[in-house]
Amino acid sequence: IILHGETAFKWDLPNDDALTWSQQLIHQKDIGAAMTGSLNATAFGSRLQLDHRDTRLRIAGTWTAEKDATILPFGSHPGYTSLIERRFNRAGEKALHLGLFQKLDAVGLRNLRVTANYTYGWTPDSGDLASPDQSEFDLTLGYRKQFRNESELWFRLRGAWLEEKTRPSSRHTEDYRIILQYDIPLLRGQK
Repeated sequence: IILHGETAFKWDLPNDDALTWSQQLIHQKDIGAAMTGSLNATAFGSRLQLDHRDTRLRIAGTWTAEKDATILPFGSHPGYTSLIERRFNRAGEKALHLGLFQKLDAVGLRNLRVTANYTYGWTPDSGDLASPDQSEFDLTLGYRKQFRNESELWFRLRGAWLEEKTRPSSRHTEDYRIILQYDIPLLRGQK
């Protein structure tokens, strides 16, 4: 069984700004014959988001219970602190996240967007759940253009920098991606 619930409370502020507070619960439990071993995982998250004109600022935190890490049977982890390389969903892990999204139209760079995300996660220092603390910084530069026929071109340059704090040293990983996506509307409503 996989349960994912989320609530959000939004407050409208002056000048079309908004403040949104969201919470999430993820619960996974095996029932019947366990094909991947016993599973009983729970994760909680909370996020505060401020939207101001073309800028979105987020701060979030997640906590995964100490029984099991959540698994990813259908794709990526929906947690607020999940990034490109790491999901920050290890058993007993706590994570903090800062994120910034900025449209660059106001400075003359139409359809260009930049996104920066940083997450730091840690588990207990000793015992069965001990593992290296880890941090990840992601940067995405994206260009999105919609055409008259309602098709859309989306080009993204992405970078991820991961650090795992092992004792006595650290391990660094870098990941770079170029993504080109072209959406074509196949089914359109008749007028």
